[in-house]
Amino acid sequence: KPLRLISSRWFAIRRGHADPRSRMAAAPPPLPEAAGATGGRKRKRAFLDLSVQFQCPCCFRPRTRFCDRYSPEDAAKKLQGLRALMVAHGVDAYIVGSEDAHASEYVASADERRAWLTGFSGSAGTAVVTASEALLWTDSRYFLQAEEQLRGTEWILMRTFQPGVLHTPDWIAKNLEGKTVGVNPALMPAQRAQEWKKQWAGKVKLHEVAESLVDPIWVDRPEDPCRPIEVHLVEYAGEAVDSKLKRVREEMEAKGAKALLLSALDQIGWLFNLRGSDIECNPVFFAYAIVSVESAWLFVRALDEGKAGLSS
Repeated sequence: KPLRLISSRWFAIRRGHADPRSRMAAAPPPLPEAAGATGGRKRKRAFLDLSVQFQCPCCFRPRTRFCDRYSPEDAAKKLQGLRALMVAHGVDAYIVGSEDAHASEYVASADERRAWLTGFSGSAGTAVVTASEALLWTDSRYFLQAEEQLRGTEWILMRTFQPGVLHTPDWIAKNLEGKTVGVNPALMPAQRAQEWKKQWAGKVKLHEVAESLVDPIWVDRPEDPCRPIEVHLVEYAGEAVDSKLKRVREEMEAKGAKALLLSALDQIGWLFNLRGSDIECNPVFFAYAIVSVESAWLFVRALDEGKAGLSS
């Protein structure tokens, strides 16, 4: 029988160690306004007050939200809005990567922040914006594409692995000593942040900005996808969920771990024999999971009534 999720919230599905039945449980607080929407529609921006005051690029007045008429379409206006928020948050530079909160290689359109900001639509790239510069790093697969898409803008193409071109952390270390570099901690892998901090040795401060500085200026950002989740039958999966959990727990015990937190979408889909379509051409769904010695918790997004669910 289908298990329907009927609220715009994160819900947890708990799977006992010995009991294969699932049940619903209350979970963390509601998702942001974008949650509970289908993937194709464009969101109508809610002009919410931000946590800081900044100078609006539209009217140049001190504000805590952008003017209703502020709608950046070209690169210059996008950078103008981002820099206004950088000043308000006290950062000298801001990093925008290509990953989503799950470090996915391929992301949903709602998570293509770097592509929207730069105009470069390739799947790999890192953008760094300062008060006077805007730089985009990408590799040789995309040099021609990036040259074409960045032409006529302020963006400078940094050709990764080419002679004389510094890697992103090296460029920051050389050009931003004594400065504060902002980043959204939900979108930068912890290991990378730790490596960069170690490399900079305190000469550059990496500052975590809790809210994305791109989203407030991305007027027509697509709504976060949240599509139905399908059970991947064991005849196709090749192994039952209980068997997979047993093997995972054996590895946990061998390493002395009491719990395992999963955020990678492909790993979650494999472990629970579930499939989705939240990211185009990828059979995954947005979720987090925790596996303990006795239980397994799967946190999934829930759609509005009539649109969500785990179907058989």
